Amino acid sequence: MKGAMTKIIEKYSEERINVLYRLLKNVMKKGRPKEFDLRIDDFKVISRTSDPEDLLAHKEFIIPETKNIKVNIYEGSCNRRIQYIFILKEEAPVSPQTLSGTGDNKLEKFDEERNNKYNKEIDQLKKRLAETAGRINGVEENFKNAVLKNAFLEMVVDYLMPWYLNNKAAEKVHK
Repeated sequence: MKGAMTKIIEKYSEERINVLYRLLKNVMKKGRPKEFDLRIDDFKVISRTSDPEDLLAHKEFIIPETKNIKVNIYEGSCNRRIQYIFILKEEAPVSPQTLSGTGDNKLEKFDEERNNKYNKEIDQLKKRLAETAGRINGVEENFKNAVLKNAFLEMVVDYLMPWYLNNKAAEKVHK
C-alpha cells in the first residue's frame, strides 16, 4: 500500500524550489531532517535523501521539453508525504474523449475547485471586514459622544464652580 499523500500543484519557479530548499535546510539544522526525492517528468533524478543540497541539482536535468517536476517530502521513515508538482509546460489539450470518458482535465478541475474555495474565503473575509468596519464606526461614534459629553460637563463645572464656591463662602460668613 502506498503512503498517504498530499499534492500541491503550482507553476514552476526557482523561487519556489528555493523555498523548499530553505525549509529542508532549516529542519535539518534543528536535528529533524526530512527525506525527499525528485522526479522530472516521472523520471527519478534524485533518490530519497535528506541532504537539501541535492535539491538544487534538479536544474541539471531540466530540458526544454520538461513538463513537470515532482518533489516528494516524506514524514519520517514512512511513505506519508507531501508531493509538490511544479508545472513547467502545460500538456497538449486532451481529446474530448479520455479514458474515463468524461473529457475533464484534472488540472483545470483542480484549479476551478481551488478558485471556488478561495473565492468563498474571500467573500467570507469581505463580510467579516464589513462587520468589523461597522463595529469600528459604532465605537468611534460612541467615543465622539463621550468626548462631547465630557466637554459639556467640563463647561458646566467651569461655569458653576465659581457660583458654588461664592455661595459656600457666603453661607460661612452668615453662620
